[in-house]
Amino acid sequence: MKDIFIAYLRTWGDLGISHVQFNVVDKETLNDAQKNPQDYQNLIVRVAGYSAYFVDLSKGLQDSIIARTEQSFK
Repeated sequence: MKDIFIAYLRTWGDLGISHVQFNVVDKETLNDAQKNPQDYQNLIVRVAGYSAYFVDLSKGLQDSIIARTEQSFK
């Protein structure tokens, strides 16, 4: 898995992509944060080039982040 991830990053570099951002949080945590925002006031996520508190984002933007959270390197 580590080798696949490294190849993924190198490919981005080879393509001239100079900016990559990651959220390291699982889908279950984000779903729970939507349901119980009072428990996740300090959860920060990356959103298209900036960081924001997840619970302060609109439901639509939260859904977008959740939808793209889990990636597979198979």
